[in-house]
Amino acid sequence: MTKILFAAYGGGHINAILPVIKYVQRHTDWEIEVLGLTTAGKKLEAEGIPYIGYKDIIEPNDQAASRIGRDLVKQLDTKLISYEESVAYMGLSYMDLVNRVGEVEAKAIFEEKGRQGFLQLTVMERLLKKVKPDLVVATNSPRSEQALIMCASMLNIPSICLVDLFGFIEIEWIRDRRFANKVCVLNNQIKDVFVKKGRDEHDIVVTGNPAFDSLADVHLLEEGGSLRTRKQWEGKKVILWASQPEPGNEQLPREIEQQLMECVKNHEDWILVLRFHPSEAIKYSELPDRVEVNIDNLHSLLHAVDLVVTMTSTVGLEAALLGKPVISVDLSVYTPDVPYSKMGISKGITSLEQLEEASIDALTDNYSNQWRNANLGKSTLNVMKVVRNLIDR
Repeated sequence: MTKILFAAYGGGHINAILPVIKYVQRHTDWEIEVLGLTTAGKKLEAEGIPYIGYKDIIEPNDQAASRIGRDLVKQLDTKLISYEESVAYMGLSYMDLVNRVGEVEAKAIFEEKGRQGFLQLTVMERLLKKVKPDLVVATNSPRSEQALIMCASMLNIPSICLVDLFGFIEIEWIRDRRFANKVCVLNNQIKDVFVKKGRDEHDIVVTGNPAFDSLADVHLLEEGGSLRTRKQWEGKKVILWASQPEPGNEQLPREIEQQLMECVKNHEDWILVLRFHPSEAIKYSELPDRVEVNIDNLHSLLHAVDLVVTMTSTVGLEAALLGKPVISVDLSVYTPDVPYSKMGISKGITSLEQLEEASIDALTDNYSNQWRNANLGKSTLNVMKVVRNLIDR
């Protein structure tokens, strides 16, 4: 029977691969194994999908790894994952370094880079020899997923790397033709970046990201229309401010809000909707006219608004994929890593005084977003075509 080994870290990575896992479960008789790394475990548990972790890879004779793992975990915050998983991860990862480069070099690497210095090749080789998959599907995360795909190539096991967003950092190893048989990317813009970096264009498949498929759900579109009606937004220009914490300047998000509120005062047909990040505890006792906080379903809300303003939130990318105009305030410490304006996802501004003029331009009828994505709603099936082609070859 065909067996696929899936692997993903938490956050956007497990969200990208989860629809593919579910599709395989529902529509095939293939056997699957899922390596759920860090917070991916909680997501998989919530979805009722069995998974394994480093605690399932460690063996009784890994006494040195267990000892080192217990020592190293004392220095870590392990609230997000279990103590047992943390010990196994740190111990096996460190011993992998020792086995590959020797004790002295391993110590030097870990002291300089910490966990960023791991690349668990011997661990992933052990896992692959134990699971014996016919195909490996992982995302573009460094360390464990990177090592898994590298080992799959060494063992002649076909593999797919699903790039969740841009892959600007990971491109440095994904550009190697020996890394994964196929690389699935968001759109042609990302494909072009990989080709320019030296990856063969035939290895790169534009599939879209399955995590965004739900954006195309017709019910969300209908809910967006109902929301506009309920809020009496017809005939208005609705601007969504997608806030997020900013470590470089904690007050910057609030300054952007205040500037947007000033803009709204000057335009009677503008509505400002504030959407705070889950980790922000922002409360306003009073808000100006035509300014409100919204906690509706985010994706329904995206269908309802006319413009999204953000710094580097994924909400900006989601809006662009729906064809909505996006303004990015390019003043975040994260802007170089999430260069929305450079990628053509947004109109970037570098001064809050530019917000009003940029908003006027973005709200004109002739605005077109080149990132509107034809693959929305089809990405999971697109990835499955790549999966079937590698299994059937």
